[in-house]
Amino acid sequence: MEKEIEKIWGLFFDVSPDKILILESRDDEDDFREAIRVDLADKERYVLKFAANDFTSPEKVEMWGQTAAEYRNLGYYAPRIIADKSGHFPMVEYKGRK
Repeated sequence: MEKEIEKIWGLFFDVSPDKILILESRDDEDDFREAIRVDLADKERYVLKFAANDFTSPEKVEMWGQTAAEYRNLGYYAPRIIADKSGHFPMVEYKGRK
């Protein structure tokens, strides 16, 4: 599983993860979600979120990223949603889900 995560991580960053930790997981028939913390050697941390359900798509993630950016512009806290190195929010296969 770590190799699968490292391959997907490589779509976003060139630096290799130092530590990978599954934070939360849900695996229902129509709703798969998993949050994975990725720690880097320089102590920086990121969270990869995987989802396979009716309400998550690359287009929706892009819209959520724009919404979060607008909240930050107004001075509110909102997490950054980071596109891959090509500027997209990719659909990937993970644990047999897309």
